[in-house]
Amino acid sequence: MWNAGSLVILDKDDNQAQRFLSYLVAALQKADHTIGSEAAQLLAAVRPAHPEAVLTSLINDLDTAAREIVLVLDDYQFISSQPVHEIVALLLEHCPNTLHLVIATRSDPRFL
Repeated sequence: MWNAGSLVILDKDDNQAQRFLSYLVAALQKADHTIGSEAAQLLAAVRPAHPEAVLTSLINDLDTAAREIVLVLDDYQFISSQPVHEIVALLLEHCPNTLHLVIATRSDPRFL
């Protein structure tokens, strides 16, 4: 199956975990519409789910994806939020074989 790709260009306003996750879900859905339905519902709930629950749902979808996806997080140097760093670190720790994560930054990420 062909690779699909998506780009998320970050800025200083993307330091809220819920906002970051919503961009992550939208980008992955753009690459493959079968990914992230439950995660999007969890984010849209009146009481949004804990970020780890959203990310777990997303990782499970990625693990069963029919194609490989390249996700680029550009300008990551603008991210200073520890919760967002933890989301990315968790994604890297549990990254399925179907996801190739590219982080473009001008400084070392704080999750390293």
